[in-house]
Formats: sequence, structure tokens, C-alpha cells
Amino acid sequence: MSFESIKAILDGGQFSALIGLDEDTSLEAKRGNSYDFATPTGRYELAKDVSAFANAEGGILLIGLTTVVSADAKTDRIAGFV
Repeated sequence: MSFESIKAILDGGQFSALIGLDEDTSLEAKRGNSYDFATPTGRYELAKDVSAFANAEGGILLIGLTTVVSADAKTDRIAGFV
């Protein structure tokens, strides 16, 4: 799904439309506790994920979602909300 399509879902508040989307080069989903800002490792992980998008064509990092492995797409698929 394109960056513009994902942004439209978010702008429209249609968050349930995210369910079933596969992560790709413009979309990354993380659980609510993915980044522990109290530790250097947690802060590094966030910086690493943000810089990966910055070094590519941009993207959207969503925190607070659950994912499942999508064998057919060989990536993670958004399954719900934390």
C-alpha cells in the first residue's frame, strides 16, 4: 500500500482499515512497548527504525499495533491494536 493511502487512513481516523495490511518499505508496525526510552538500547532501536525510513523514500512507523507473520507475503501483517 502506498504512503499516501496509509496517510489517508490515518488522517480519516479509519484505524480499523489498517488491520490486514502487510508491512512494507513504507509501513512498519510496532507493539506499544517496542521502545524502552529508559535504556540506550531502546532509544537506539527507535533511531534505527526512523533513520531507515529517512534513508529510503520515507514511511510511516505505527506504534501500538500487533502483527502476525504472513507466510504468503514473507513479512508481518497488522492483526490488531494493543
